[in-house]
Amino acid sequence: MGITNTSYGTWCNQVDTYSTSPDNDVLAVINGGSSDWRELLESSGALAQIKRDYRAAIDAVLPADISLCGDEFIGPWQPGAGEFDGYPVNEHGALDFAAMVEDIDLEAIIARHDPEA
Repeated sequence: MGITNTSYGTWCNQVDTYSTSPDNDVLAVINGGSSDWRELLESSGALAQIKRDYRAAIDAVLPADISLCGDEFIGPWQPGAGEFDGYPVNEHGALDFAAMVEDIDLEAIIARHDPEA
C-alpha cells in the first residue's frame, strides 16, 4: 500500500487570507512598479522566473514530504512520528505554514531577475 496524501490547506487559509496563491503575491508586489517595467518583466520572461523561484523558495522551507501544488499544501495523511519535528506549529499544534514562509525575501527574488538592474 502506498502513501496516502491529504491537503493541509490552501495558500489563502494557511499563509495569507488576502491572497489566493504565491503567484498573486508576486503580482501584488510588482504592481507597485511602473507599467513599462511590469510589461518588461512579462515580455522578458523575468516574471515567470520570479514566480518559479518564489515557489522553489517556498518548497525549500517546507518539510520534505509536503509540497505546494498550485495553491494547496499536500502531504502525508499520517506523517511518521517526529517527521515534522523542528517545524513551527500554531496554537493548535498544526504546522504553521505562514511562519515557515515568512522569512522568504520576495523583494530579493524580484531584484535578482529585474531586467533593468
